Amino acid sequence: MRLLTGIFVPTGNRRLNELIGFLLCVSALLLFLALASYSPLDPSLNSASVLTGTHVARNWIGVVGAIISDLALQFFGIGAFLLPVFFGVLGIRWFASRKIQSPVAKSLGGIWLIVFTPAMLALLPGNWRWLNAIPIEGLLGRVVGDVLIHYLNLAGAYIVCASSFSSSASTDPCSSGRCSKLLDGSLYPPAIRGIVVLGL
Repeated sequence: MRLLTGIFVPTGNRRLNELIGFLLCVSALLLFLALASYSPLDPSLNSASVLTGTHVARNWIGVVGAIISDLALQFFGIGAFLLPVFFGVLGIRWFASRKIQSPVAKSLGGIWLIVFTPAMLALLPGNWRWLNAIPIEGLLGRVVGDVLIHYLNLAGAYIVCASSFSSSASTDPCSSGRCSKLLDGSLYPPAIRGIVVLGL
């Protein structure tokens, strides 16, 4: 538990916090670009594509991005796009040397969101696929959705997913009125406060 809460508590060294926050934000950006440029024709652990000098990876982050995006989309479905959001928010908090309040509640909210978003997608009628290749619910959503339907039927599964969304939304920082501070730049260090205010 101490290790989990330590992820959400910046150190006393502001420069180290800014470095960690910057690395988290860069990781979030790279992951987002890898997911956004996913191609089923790229080489991955479950495809036999061969790269040559004229046939390079279509993914913007190269072969590493192709493999990571394939694994994330296969497991989480399009819920994988929540991962860069989580990393980005955590990076901004570290960069600003701001401790995240109620880290256990935030962690549970994030876990519920990333589990029940694919499950909700699995409950939708039809067979939706991302880029006509990967089911939008992923493996996690299919398993959780099937378990919910098996034990609760379709109506009960929808109710559980909706209540999980509302529970995870109550752990959102915007629900406690901190969005205005985030948008006006008062949570950021002076070095980037002007950029945030001008950009928003």
